Amino acid sequence: STLAQEAASGPAESREMMEQQAAQIRRMLAAGGLKPEMRQQLTGCLRTLEAELAAAAPVAQQKPCQQSTSSSSSSSSQIPQHVDSLLDALLGQQASDSCQPLPPPQSMPPPGRQHQQSRVRPEPVFKDLFRWRVNVPDMPEFPQIGCDPRLLAPLRDRFEATKNIQIDGEIRQVVLDRIQPLLILDEQPRALRFKMPPGGRILLRVDSHQPVELRINSCTKVLFNLRPHMVCLGGPFHELIVHGRPFNVQFNDPNPKTITLGHGASGQFSVRLQALLSNGRPVTPSLDICPTIPRSVLRWATDGAFGSPQHLHLPPLNPEVQMQQ
Repeated sequence: STLAQEAASGPAESREMMEQQAAQIRRMLAAGGLKPEMRQQLTGCLRTLEAELAAAAPVAQQKPCQQSTSSSSSSSSQIPQHVDSLLDALLGQQASDSCQPLPPPQSMPPPGRQHQQSRVRPEPVFKDLFRWRVNVPDMPEFPQIGCDPRLLAPLRDRFEATKNIQIDGEIRQVVLDRIQPLLILDEQPRALRFKMPPGGRILLRVDSHQPVELRINSCTKVLFNLRPHMVCLGGPFHELIVHGRPFNVQFNDPNPKTITLGHGASGQFSVRLQALLSNGRPVTPSLDICPTIPRSVLRWATDGAFGSPQHLHLPPLNPEVQMQQ
């Protein structure tokens, strides 16, 4: 019950704002006169807002046997602002110039071609709506890099620093010496994460328990043997991140993967990741190349100035204050 109360304790004004944004989008969809691609994009925004509202529902409306709750990170409060940007563009008749159609849902790739990225398309105006946004205290200009900066903490026990991956028909190296996989483009590091078509879902099944939905742009509390752990998605080869530790768990693999979170048999768990379209069909998530990560952010993450990656349910620390101390 404590976990459910934490999930339900979001600010009332943020929930009211999201409800207003959702109602405005519904009115625009009902009015008609929108181009097909614009209708599709607005529908994706609406589904995201509805998911946020469902996650913030009061405890009394949630199922008593619910196994996870979305974290109260500061990222969710940013979503209405991004929807505002899209609506402002539409009302100003600017959307037809700046928005691009979404790519069609991907079908299952042949074995051995997981994580292959299609040709890069121009990003829609609400692209960042689906990325992880984090507010650093007293740093309003902190760059949004597509993930929590604590995930950039280095791995001390990994010897395989890079692996090859095919992106846009080219073989590129993914840097794996940090929790979050990175891609180096034009000598600039970027987080390499996942994205799903509108309405798609990613589910985590632990042992024989009911699956838990994971979100692209935040972390989730999941029970492992009745103990809560913060869980989020990472990127290729580090698909699943549990309590600050990355694991290689392929999507839609029929064979469960055993991960170790503690000592002995009680610390081992069988997990599966499923990525599903809105119609329930399996799909391999596309790759999302996030914005450039400033070198200063990497240095702060290396020094642990943002705090521990095990505490993603809390806001990150101010790195400037931490380095002064």
